[in-house]
Amino acid sequence: MSVLFVAVNFLKVTQRNIYNHTGNTPKQALSHYYLGSVYRDMNKLPAALEAYHKAMDYAKACADERLMGRVYNAMAYIYQQQSMLLKADSLYADAETIAAKVNDSLTLANVLIRRAMYQISLGKEHYSDATTKLLRAYSMAKQLQNLQVQGNAAITLSMLYTRMKQ
Repeated sequence: MSVLFVAVNFLKVTQRNIYNHTGNTPKQALSHYYLGSVYRDMNKLPAALEAYHKAMDYAKACADERLMGRVYNAMAYIYQQQSMLLKADSLYADAETIAAKVNDSLTLANVLIRRAMYQISLGKEHYSDATTKLLRAYSMAKQLQNLQVQGNAAITLSMLYTRMKQ
């Protein structure tokens, strides 16, 4: 673990403690979200989920829908990694709804890709829906000029088209 990684994490924990002490709900929501991301990156998934749940509570308290969508997306990703696919897809659906509502195109594009991946895993009868989601995600990423998300959509589309030919 690098010194920079430890320093950044320390600052995030310190920041969270300050916001908790001052009662700044929007900052509390954001700091718990970031803390969850730190725990996720450290592969401490139960701690990440706990931080994300706290972030969600604070985000709901201050009606920060954009952050709520991102928290749902982050939680869904953890459940997906734990092979809890139905739970993950349910949270991705919530994230998709919110991201569309608040016009958070980046989160929406990422969610569409992940939901399409789940649909691909369900089999041929879901390929059409997966294709629609992936093409939409690709278009959004291209419009945002986000090459990483655009690449993820393209790779997933390629995987889907390969499966369609089998």
